[in-house]
Amino acid sequence: MYTKVATLSLAALASASPVARSLSTSKAYQLQAQLVDPAKDLNPPISGQFLSTAHTGAGLNVATLSANADPSSPPFYTNGTSTDGFVDVLNDLGTDFSWGIIVQGSDATDPNFPGEHSVSVNAGGGSDGMGIQATDTTAQLHAPESGDFAVCTRHVDTLNEDLPVVRFVYEGETIPEGCVGVQFVPICAQLNDLPADSQTTHDFVQEVPCVASS
Repeated sequence: MYTKVATLSLAALASASPVARSLSTSKAYQLQAQLVDPAKDLNPPISGQFLSTAHTGAGLNVATLSANADPSSPPFYTNGTSTDGFVDVLNDLGTDFSWGIIVQGSDATDPNFPGEHSVSVNAGGGSDGMGIQATDTTAQLHAPESGDFAVCTRHVDTLNEDLPVVRFVYEGETIPEGCVGVQFVPICAQLNDLPADSQTTHDFVQEVPCVASS
């Protein structure tokens, strides 16, 4: 039921506000960061960038942002069925197995940044209940529990560099210092084909609301 994850971006969309476009549906999407408060951004700015990954170990990626244009990058998609009782958000990184978005639980935090809940894109399935939530005018990524996404500039020890990493702030918590609140808006994309020798399938990919790319 699973499938894989890659570095995502569409430079043509990065400077535009997706909520101004019409809502459509698709089996695949890129996830664009929109600031909750347009007056608050990081330095360098991250508004309009796309959810991406930075490899930190075998089968492990920290969720980060990228402004690089690469329309050929495999997009994210919602995977699973209500009948099976498991739905997650996956992507194809060009490997033979799936990678899923995982939100650290409320009872766990990043060992290097106590009190901060990390977001990863790791080999296998993602967090059960991840998906796309829509209103009449826009759509956004939602996590299994109530809360909000944030982006923080943090030092990633395994890469020895500072990156804009994605965090999750549970309901009742405060956005950590040096972070900005974001919503991840799905921008409609084309679902990629799987290689013949893939160990996964696209048979359970859902058609979901997303913002039309043009």
